[in-house]
Amino acid sequence: MNIAMAVHDMQNNALGRAFSLALATDELGHETRVVGPSSGGLWDVLAGTAFAERCQVNPSREQLSALGDWCDAVISVKALPDSLRTATDIGRRFGVPVVLDMDDPDLEVLRYTVHQRYRKRRLRRWRASRGVARLASTARSLSTMVSNPMLQEMYGGVLVPHCRRPGSPRPFPDVSDTVTVGFIGTPRAHKGLNVLREAVTALAPVGFRLVVTARPPADGRTWEKWTGPTSLDEGLRLLESLDVVVVPSLSQTYGPYQLPVKLIDAMMSGVPVVASDLGPIRWALGDAGILVPPGSSSGLVTALSALSDPGRRMELGTAGRRRGLQMFTPEAVAVELAKLFPSVSA
Repeated sequence: MNIAMAVHDMQNNALGRAFSLALATDELGHETRVVGPSSGGLWDVLAGTAFAERCQVNPSREQLSALGDWCDAVISVKALPDSLRTATDIGRRFGVPVVLDMDDPDLEVLRYTVHQRYRKRRLRRWRASRGVARLASTARSLSTMVSNPMLQEMYGGVLVPHCRRPGSPRPFPDVSDTVTVGFIGTPRAHKGLNVLREAVTALAPVGFRLVVTARPPADGRTWEKWTGPTSLDEGLRLLESLDVVVVPSLSQTYGPYQLPVKLIDAMMSGVPVVASDLGPIRWALGDAGILVPPGSSSGLVTALSALSDPGRRMELGTAGRRRGLQMFTPEAVAVELAKLFPSVSA
């Protein structure tokens, strides 16, 4: 099959979800192309990769028509206006099935945002609420896939998690008195970076250090290294130098329903993981890592202190990689994705 994917913004991690889906469709022998708007180029994480060659930024009407002629199915990556409108327009004009991919609770966050933004301006809130209601109605009419079981409880559909190609097991860094903790990804408000910084500050006197893939803040500390945003390949290379990866997501907005792909990157690389005890993370990690209460700096201190032991780090890293190879390879995810296409082709 030829599969088109529409994203709402080619400069954020919606493109990362499209990349993950493309790994699984490649495994099934399907061809994929991705379109979407952007105020600039592609998301830095994926710019310059082979995947970028499949992506068309700000496609013209003629390019969208050519895409419609080419594709056998189209996926809307997220239930957001730009992606859903593009996908449903292609589906209607060219008679191809449309699949909705939900990897965040976007409709619920939109409803909350509308309420907060317009709570004292009733007419605007009514108009914005009507727009969200139309999105929700369109979403309900489509075949759906979701990235984790919590979203499946909300939206139904086929469970198609993120995936990564497995590399070779990474060599463990030389044992030293320093424990290097990594936060890889974009430090959005619900990601809990400040809680992690607080925990590492408490442990800095006993040799803990923190590496963050973001630009340095004004209050950067001597035990923190801020690399700036990284590409996918740079992030994977960085993993090889880390002793622990922490995924400190908070129980707010997207946090309780999000499966961070950096968790899967760490598992596949064999890096031990400490993460917030939220539904999608608990499902993905199982007992192959340490779970702590969301927002708990003291919980992170306790968990990281336990990983001062190199043997314990190696044990958890090995368990995480084993679980990742079972659940999150393109081969494993393609089995689930294949269940969807016969239903939309019928």
